[in-house]
Amino acid sequence: MVMYAIGDIQGCFDVLQRLLRRLHFDARRDVLCGCGDMVNRGPKSLETLQLLQDLGPSFAGVLGNHELFLLACAFGILSPSKKDTVQPILAARHSAALIDWLLQRPLLLCFDACSVVHAGLHPSWTLPEAAAWAALAHTALSSQQRAGALLRRLFGRPEQPHDQVAPGLVQAVQCMTMMRVCDAQGRLLLRFNGPPAAAPPTFAPWFSWPHRRPAAHTVVCGHWAALGKHRAAGVVGLDSGCVWGNELTAMALPQGDFISEPADPKTEPPMT
Repeated sequence: MVMYAIGDIQGCFDVLQRLLRRLHFDARRDVLCGCGDMVNRGPKSLETLQLLQDLGPSFAGVLGNHELFLLACAFGILSPSKKDTVQPILAARHSAALIDWLLQRPLLLCFDACSVVHAGLHPSWTLPEAAAWAALAHTALSSQQRAGALLRRLFGRPEQPHDQVAPGLVQAVQCMTMMRVCDAQGRLLLRFNGPPAAAPPTFAPWFSWPHRRPAAHTVVCGHWAALGKHRAAGVVGLDSGCVWGNELTAMALPQGDFISEPADPKTEPPMT
């Protein structure tokens, strides 16, 4: 059995199928562990989500910011724009089942030698603290009322009188699904999405700061296309910008080689 982590698919269904063939992925024995952002911006978000759901116990992915966006749309909190491609999911006859499946996905998966998360783990967290925040978020998303409250707060929409969100939970979810850089005090700069060298003064990649995780433990993540495939002490980045015309990347956990499949041709220039 091999567990493969895979970077941001974002609805690039055809590329995903080719990469699975390249991996010789066999759902009878292997497990695919998604780093989040399974859907949106790519051409076949519905097909991608359906394939991953159909894998059953052979899929073990986490939620990313685009899944949270999709959930917010399903709850009527946000509306898709022209650049979004989640509309077919929302219009599908089995949309409710797909949304319910997403609501059951975790924000963090912890294994002996590594953890899988979409964006990252705050430098101040120990692994047990990160797991506790992820569990709290998972509990919130398992209830329609609590999920709506969390999503409204997360996306800055007007709250309802009954909304209750645990203190600190919104920032914890932002860390796990939206963070790229922070400063020495741990403050996030969520609007930044460029390469590390372009980060404003005093801000640096979240994984570059001193942290409280075990030195031998690796955090496997996606989310940062401008970072690209990245391997350094304690971190592996797998978002290689497939939806931008670059490639889709996977690796065998915990420290396998990068295995990439070129994206389908795009009209816009690739993100480097």
